[in-house]
This record gives sequence, C-alpha cells and structure tokens, in this order.
Amino acid sequence: AGSANPISILMDSNYNLEAVFAETHTLTIIVSEGGTTDPPPRIYIYETPTYVVVEAIPSADYVLDYWEFDDEDIGSANPITVYVGSSHTLKAFFKYSPIGGYSVPLARTVAKTPLISYAMFLAIFGVVISLIRRKRK
Repeated sequence: AGSANPISILMDSNYNLEAVFAETHTLTIIVSEGGTTDPPPRIYIYETPTYVVVEAIPSADYVLDYWEFDDEDIGSANPITVYVGSSHTLKAFFKYSPIGGYSVPLARTVAKTPLISYAMFLAIFGVVISLIRRKRK
C-alpha cells in the first residue's frame, strides 16, 4: 500500500498486486511580456476537476489585452474563472498602454489690472478632466 514509485516487494508468498492510477488535470499558466498572474505562471496539478480563478496583474504602463484558453481567445474579463476538467493552457496577453496625463498652465495678464486668470487643464488621453480658475490679489 502507498504511493511510492518504484516499489520493491519481497515475493515470499503469493500476492495480488494492483496498480491504481490517479487521474490528474493540469493547468499551465503562461504570460506575455508586461505582467503576471495570481496564481503565478507555472504548471498546476489538480487531482479532481475544479474551477480556478486567475487574475491578470499588469506591470506599469501595461494592460491586460486578452486571455487564450487552449489557443482560443476567451476575452479580457479580469479575473477569469476556468474549468479544469482535463489538462489546459491559459495564457494572459498584455499590451503596452502608457497611462499618463499632462498639465498646461495658462496665465493671462491684462495690462494695468490686478486680475490674473489661471487655468489648469488636466488631460488624460486628450479628455479634459477639470478646469480651475482663481483670482490673485
């Protein structure tokens, strides 16, 4: 009895020996450049069919582009749940997508008046987020 492999048996009598193989299922998680996953990329072995939740974690300036499950595009939901009832491969594809913004201070001085208008535009991807206007004494 046991799971040792190989096994040594002293044949000093008649024995019936039966090998019982456990069915296992693997999930291989792979990532492209630009991120990782939770659980981390590697091969996981499951003894029974199960659902596995995997979260893509992009590096700075990257976003999750899409998932492939056994070479089939299954979208970009994050996290994603996959059924491991046989051996499968899950790949996370990330794409470079710098997220940033810029600010543009605009100063306007009207001659001989104390009024200075100051506007600050914060834009991300070209969309104006806010406008601030204030008076200075």
